[in-house]
Amino acid sequence: MILDKTLILKRFKDAKNIKKDLDLASHLGINQSTLANWKHRNSIDFDILFSFCDNISLDWLIFGIGEMLRKNDEKPPENIQISHRQCRTVQNNFAKNSASEPPAEYGNYQLTIQSLHSTIEAQQHTIEAQQKLIGSLERHIESLERQLSE
Repeated sequence: MILDKTLILKRFKDAKNIKKDLDLASHLGINQSTLANWKHRNSIDFDILFSFCDNISLDWLIFGIGEMLRKNDEKPPENIQISHRQCRTVQNNFAKNSASEPPAEYGNYQLTIQSLHSTIEAQQHTIEAQQKLIGSLERHIESLERQLSE
């Protein structure tokens, strides 16, 4: 599943009562061009975005599920900086123990894991595209070098 990052940013703007992208970029402490790149590439720096989500429900922000604001007794995930391998480990461990009830905070972690997987997938596509471009440029340089040597 690929998440629509533009929709996530729209929900964040709604939650923070922000109308313009310029104001959103300022609120997040990023350049407007960075925000434009996020939208263009369908990729978000979740570390930055989540750092401003103290009272926003991640279920609502990412999937549009439930209430916009987190209940007072719900805590945000404390550490969202986890590796791709850690994401897989958590998912595999949960799958093995699916007969047992997951911990209450699992829902928020699962959403974070899914979001990170989507980000990784988008970044892999970007890397593949850049590798193709590099190959094309290398072939063009070789062609130009051959023309110069003739």
